[in-house]
Amino acid sequence: MKTIGLLCGLSWLSTIEYYRKMNQTISKAHGAQTSAKILMNSLNAGIVYDLFREKKYHDLTKLLIAESYRLVSAGADYIAITCNSVHQFYSDIQEVIPVPVIHILEPLVKKLCENNIKKVGLLGTRFTIESKFYSRYLSQFGITVVYPHDEDITLVDKAIFNYCSSVENIELKQLKLRLNCIFHEDDVDAIVLGCTELGIMLDGAREYFSVIDVASLHAEKLAYMSVEESEHAHLGTTANKQAIRLVYDDLNYDHVHKSC
Repeated sequence: MKTIGLLCGLSWLSTIEYYRKMNQTISKAHGAQTSAKILMNSLNAGIVYDLFREKKYHDLTKLLIAESYRLVSAGADYIAITCNSVHQFYSDIQEVIPVPVIHILEPLVKKLCENNIKKVGLLGTRFTIESKFYSRYLSQFGITVVYPHDEDITLVDKAIFNYCSSVENIELKQLKLRLNCIFHEDDVDAIVLGCTELGIMLDGAREYFSVIDVASLHAEKLAYMSVEESEHAHLGTTANKQAIRLVYDDLNYDHVHKSC
């Protein structure tokens, strides 16, 4: 069984769901006592989102690379980041991490293509929506992404961060009421939950549209990869781990940490 490396904690609530879903998937497929081999590096979400808000994207990318290295050094065969928003920096991370970093949208593309879904509405944080990385990734497969109006982007964003902060969440109640209206006039084939918390937050609130939880698909893929021959090459070797040591030394991670 291969070892999964999770760069997680963004937020800790969705991390719990990743852990549950991966182990549930493996247990169901291979017997009740079979569980996943997982290395977890749980980040301080407050630091990550402060860097987002301050638009310190270079520092944020260096932080993500440095923390991914910790997983490689500890023996991860491949890595996944349990957060949609930071995938806008995916290419920069994968470029210097010599084990596969499993993109959160890989299993989504498979799901959409298998079901001939060509147009989706996207819900997520403002960071995710405004980065447009969903459009860049899905357009390669002929899939169109529709974004909410600004007032709905604000509503979803506030609902997510209130949920993660465990504060009173009037916005979540409003979102549940509006869920089936946000893309009502856009003729979308499905609504994509492009935030790892949304699947938990909106459980039971789905009615008219097909709703696809990206985090759930991601977790399932990670589980299956751990017990099957990977379609990805260059799983973690000693040579790769030595190479990443050189990259890590050049990151000046201490500077990033102190700047936070």
